[in-house]
Amino acid sequence: MIALRRVRPKGGRTLIALILLGSILQASPLWGHRVGSRVIQGGVGLEAFYGDGSPMAYCQVEVFRQGDKLPFQTGATDKNGRFLFFPDPPGSYQIVISDGQGHRLERTIATGRKSQPQPGEETSKNQLKPALLDILRAGSGLVLILIFYFVLKRYLK
Repeated sequence: MIALRRVRPKGGRTLIALILLGSILQASPLWGHRVGSRVIQGGVGLEAFYGDGSPMAYCQVEVFRQGDKLPFQTGATDKNGRFLFFPDPPGSYQIVISDGQGHRLERTIATGRKSQPQPGEETSKNQLKPALLDILRAGSGLVLILIFYFVLKRYLK
């Protein structure tokens, strides 16, 4: 009769260490990639259009505060020729919209008070307690790693 002998695989501890290291590195993006948004009101908007009524879509926009040579803000109109900005501090702002083909619109807008973004509807309920969620995610990941470690340890004995 042939005796069967249990063969212990070589490099078992190395395998466990690599699995643990991979699990830890996989979990790290949970802490660095949280984003959020909120709906805000109170900006200054402008709609630009050509003489025939068609929108100045995707045109370059520069906003200058009165007396400044560098732009306060730059950007582009949307497909409807609209552009929105939040003036800070209050005062007169010159908005220059150019399509790069010779059409140029200049408009001065005076704001009477500082425009404050007002908190609106949150896009995610998870923003309320981010620290608690991070702790729960890290804890659950650690528990899974420990379970996996002990299962492998028992198997490799």
